[in-house]
Amino acid sequence: MNLRLALDQKLSTYWDAHHEVGLRELWSWFASLRLSARLRDASVLEGAVRDGAGNILWRSETFAYAAAREEPAEYRGVVAGGRRTRRSRRPV
Repeated sequence: MNLRLALDQKLSTYWDAHHEVGLRELWSWFASLRLSARLRDASVLEGAVRDGAGNILWRSETFAYAAAREEPAEYRGVVAGGRRTRRSRRPV
């Protein structure tokens, strides 16, 4: 599953405005858009996120992942290009 493609196509309005989405919210959207048939369970979505955040071309092809958002535009445990940082301010 190409998660970035889904974000850019099916969820583009939200993604263009915010460039961040929680996993639970993402899972709900996939279910409501009937895209969840491609996802056996939440572990498949988690794997897609892990794969995307591990891509060394993440800035242009995928995305970064953060373990938590501390406050608006401040993230903890950011994974981008396979590397993990302690804290980051957007943009990563």
